[in-house]
Amino acid sequence: MDTPFKGLLDNTELRKKLKRASDDSFKHVVDMAIQKQVDFVVITGDIFDADQQSFLAQYRFIDQLTRLSRNNISTYFICGNHDPLLSWSPYLKLPKLVYRFSENEFESYIYKKDGLKIAISGMSYQNATPPSNLISYYNEPVSADFSIALYHGNIGNQSGHDNAAPAAMESLINKQFDYWALGHIHKPMLLRKSTPVIAYPGIPQGRDFGESGNKGFYLIEWDSQFPEPLLQFIPNASVRFESLLIDISNITNIYDLPEIIEQQKTNIPDYQENCRYMLRIFLTGTAPLHADLQNEQTLEEIKQSFNEHHLYSGYFSWIDKIEAHTKPDIDLTERAQTNDFIGSILQDFNTLESDSTQAEELLNTLANHFKSEARHRYLDLDSILQNKTEILTQAKWKLLNHFKLD
Repeated sequence: MDTPFKGLLDNTELRKKLKRASDDSFKHVVDMAIQKQVDFVVITGDIFDADQQSFLAQYRFIDQLTRLSRNNISTYFICGNHDPLLSWSPYLKLPKLVYRFSENEFESYIYKKDGLKIAISGMSYQNATPPSNLISYYNEPVSADFSIALYHGNIGNQSGHDNAAPAAMESLINKQFDYWALGHIHKPMLLRKSTPVIAYPGIPQGRDFGESGNKGFYLIEWDSQFPEPLLQFIPNASVRFESLLIDISNITNIYDLPEIIEQQKTNIPDYQENCRYMLRIFLTGTAPLHADLQNEQTLEEIKQSFNEHHLYSGYFSWIDKIEAHTKPDIDLTERAQTNDFIGSILQDFNTLESDSTQAEELLNTLANHFKSEARHRYLDLDSILQNKTEILTQAKWKLLNHFKLD
């Protein structure tokens, strides 16, 4: 909650809609919990986007917990590196049936129903840096019919996230809990299906194009007759961030592109009609429109033409950017046989693409050229050499796009 959505766009109305999306997504989680009459909800940290959360964000969070409490649903939560305990207002009063785990001390609560005892255990971060070897603070579960551990950290060295409170899978398995409810990784991941079941629910609302795909939560069912809990992933995001590749090889009229994008949108994996979409469009193919699409202003006007019809609809779609990765409809092999400047360029690239040694020498020379510049630190020569074929292809087309090819 309280995600600022910085740097995405300048449209004030759209910023408002995105700002509400995180609040709406948590409300949807609570709506579903009440509808399903669950026994309790567990939240595994990073409730807020940053440790300087606003009063309004905390108020809205507490307001939803109050709804759960009024429906006799308990909530158990730990604090992570983005919402450590020290960042919470000291004047914030938690509703009844809400249990927040303390820092630097492993705690357990017991939930009772129909003669069964469920142990919910965990530990919060005091500040943004967790204790060294956090997993060592987790004792074996207290006596119960079913035991749940709440943990915020990187399990199994998951890439794409900082390595907060890292732990090996074996460390969790050896603790003898029945279920590990994990936080910190932003995509749903079922790391282990058998006891102990180990799962990241991800986040209920994506925040940028690095968090594409369905976002939601796990609805979990267990009783004493089950060998292990049953997990059902429930999609929940009110706005999804998605990238869409569209092959326009057979498209000859540029004015058809906004409608084609609208049609192709349904090809997004797990497409949902009752959802809003932030889109990045990548046009591909050997296209008759290739030359027209090399003009940045043209791409901007196609985007505006699409967007102006969508923002004020209930389930809107909004294009953040359009990129053209098309190729002209010509035979490059034949074109390389001509004795002009473009033919010479193609011949040089053909040599580089067929001679790995020459290609590496060229890329090394270019990398050394930037050594004296500040931006050199962003160059990873090993990665460049590993991807030299792709880099040469991109360079060839960037150069050729400056010329009229026929």
